[in-house]
Amino acid sequence: MSVDVQDQLNLEQTAPELAVTQAEVVRLNEQAWELRKSNPEQTLALAHQTNALAQTINYREGLAYSLFVSSNANWRLANYPRALEDAQTSLDLYRELDSPENQARILNTTATIYIELCDYQTALDYLLKAVTIYENLNLANPLATVLGNIAAIYTRLEQFLIALEYFHRAIATLERDEVRDSNSYPLLLNNAGFNYLRLGQYSEALDFQHRALAALGEADNQYVLGYIYSNLGEIHRHLKQFEVSLDFLLKAAAIWEQIYKASLCETLLELGNLFSDTAQYAQAQERYAQALTSATETGRRDVVYQIHLAYSKLYRKMGDSTRAFDHYEQYAAIRAEVSNSENQKAMVAAQARFQVEKTEREREIFRLRNVELAGALQKVETANREIATLNTRLEAENLRMESELQITRRLQQMVLPNRRELDEVCKDGLDVAAFMQPATEVGGDYYDVLRYPHGVKLGIGDVTGHGLESGVLMLMVQTAIRTLVTSEEQDTVRFMNLLNRTIYDNVQRMGSSKNLTLALLDYKHQAGGGGHLSLCGQHEQMIIVRQDGRLEQIDTVDLGFPVGLEEDISDFVGVFETELGEGDVVVLYTDGITEATNTANQDYGSEQLCRIVQAHHTENAHKIQHAVISDLLDFIGTQEIFDDITLLVLKQVN
Repeated sequence: MSVDVQDQLNLEQTAPELAVTQAEVVRLNEQAWELRKSNPEQTLALAHQTNALAQTINYREGLAYSLFVSSNANWRLANYPRALEDAQTSLDLYRELDSPENQARILNTTATIYIELCDYQTALDYLLKAVTIYENLNLANPLATVLGNIAAIYTRLEQFLIALEYFHRAIATLERDEVRDSNSYPLLLNNAGFNYLRLGQYSEALDFQHRALAALGEADNQYVLGYIYSNLGEIHRHLKQFEVSLDFLLKAAAIWEQIYKASLCETLLELGNLFSDTAQYAQAQERYAQALTSATETGRRDVVYQIHLAYSKLYRKMGDSTRAFDHYEQYAAIRAEVSNSENQKAMVAAQARFQVEKTEREREIFRLRNVELAGALQKVETANREIATLNTRLEAENLRMESELQITRRLQQMVLPNRRELDEVCKDGLDVAAFMQPATEVGGDYYDVLRYPHGVKLGIGDVTGHGLESGVLMLMVQTAIRTLVTSEEQDTVRFMNLLNRTIYDNVQRMGSSKNLTLALLDYKHQAGGGGHLSLCGQHEQMIIVRQDGRLEQIDTVDLGFPVGLEEDISDFVGVFETELGEGDVVVLYTDGITEATNTANQDYGSEQLCRIVQAHHTENAHKIQHAVISDLLDFIGTQEIFDDITLLVLKQVN
C-alpha cells in the first residue's frame, strides 16, 4: 500500500484500534491454517479475507502469512501456478521483513509443490537454500526436516546411496539436539531403513527399523508406526522369515485400514508377494485382487502397475504364460500412462516457474517506476525486454514439449510392424514374435519384419542413446530399408552399403554424432521344408537354438560396421549363412536386455538369455518371447529401466 494511503489510515485509526485489527488478522490466519487439511476451500476463502484486511491496515507480517496459507490451500486444491505465485510473494515479503526462519519455511513448502509436479531439480534448489538458512540459525528440528525432504527426492529417483547421506545428516542433526522432535526422528530412521532395504542391505535396514520403533516409544503416531511395520514385514520376507513378516504386514494393514487407505494397497501388495514366495498361490491372488481394488479406489496408479507386474510374476510361477503376459501388457501400458502424467506435471511446473519469474520482473518494474533515480527508465526498459524474453521462452518451451510428446506417440505407432504383418510371415514357414519397450518416450531401438516376393527381410538395430534425435534416426533407417526392399535390391552387401551411405549423408546434414549397430537377415523358405538364413551387419550376437536343444551364438563383429559412422563400409561387410530346420529358433535382441541391471547392479547377461531360450525352445515364438521378457522383468525388479529393450524371436515351423 502506498505511503499516502497509510498516512491517511494513521490519522483515522488509533493505535489501540490498529492492534485490535492486527489481532483479528492473526486469529483468521490461525483459523485458516487449522483448516488447511480438512477443508482447503474454506482455508482459501479465509486467507483471501485475511489478505484483504491485512492490506487495508498495511500489516505486512499478517499479509505475508495469509499468502503462505493461501499457497498451501491452492497446492492442496491442485492450483499449482497460483500456489507458487502466492508462495513467492510471501517469500519476498518475509525477505523485506528480515525474517529468515519464515523464508526457510516457505522455501520448504515451495519445494514440496515442485516435488508433486515432478520437477525435482527445482525442488532441490529451494531445499538447499532452506538448509543454508536453518544452519545459520542453528535450528536443528526444521533443518532435519529439510534434509529429510532432500533425501526423499533422491529416494524417488532411486539414488539410494545419496538419499542415505542426507538421511544420516538429518538423523545426526536431531541426535545432537537436546529437544528432539518426537515425530521426525523415528520417521527419519524408518526412511533410512527403507533405503537400506532397497539396496538389499537387510541387516542395516532391520537395525534402523528397530531404532525407529524404539524412538517412537509410547507416542501415539499410528502413521509412522504403519510404515515401520510395513517395512519390517518386507525386510523379514526378503530374509525368508515368513511368519514374522506376515505378523508385521497384518499389523500394518490394520493401521492403514483405519487411518490412511492410500497406503493400504502397498501393504496388500506386499502380502501378496509373501504368499507368492511361499507358493500359496490362491492367497497371493486374493491379496493382489484386494490391493488392486484398494489402489484403484484411492487413485494410486503408481501402485496399480506394480500389482499387474506382481500378477505377471505369479502366473509365470504357476505356468500360465498367457495370463502372465496379459498382466505384463497392462503393467507396461499403465506405467507409460503414469510416466506421461509425470511429463504433463513437469510441463505445469515449467509454466508455473516461468509465471513466477514473469511476476518477479513485473514487480521490479513497478519498484523502478517509483524510484526517482537517474537511469530508472532504462532499467524499466531492460526489465520489459526480459519479460518479453521470458514469455517467448515459455511459449517455445510449451511448443517444444507438446511437439515432442506428439512425435513420441507417432513414432511408436509408425515404427512397429503390426500383428497382421507378422501373421503374414507365417505363410513362409516362419513363426515371428517381437517386443519393444523404450526407456523414454522416444526409443532408439529399431526392428522390422518385411515380407517381399523373394522371402522375408528382418532387421534389428540400436541407435546410440535414446530420445527424440535417436528416434528420428531410427525412422530414417526404417524408411531407407523399406525403400531398398521395395526396389528389390537382393545383394546383401550392396543393400547394407546403400543403406549406410543414405544414413551417413543424413547424419552429416543434421550435424549429429548418432550412429547405430544394425543386423539384417534374409530368410527364404525352402520348397522341401526348412529355410535358408543370411545374416549381415554388426550388432549383438545372434542366438540359434536347434530343434534338439543345441545352442549356437553367432558373433557379428566381422559382419559389418556401425551404420552412419563412416561414408564407405564396403571393406567391413560380411555375410553369415545357415540352414534352419523345423523347430529351430533364432533370437535377436538389443543390449537393453543383456545390460539391464537389478537393484544389486548386476547385469542380466547373454548367458541367462540363452538359458531361458533353451529352456523354452520347444514352445512357439510368442511363448518364448513371454518367457524371456517375464524373466528379465523378474530380474530387474524395482530397478529403473535405463535402455530400450527389443527382442525378436523367429521359429521355423515347417
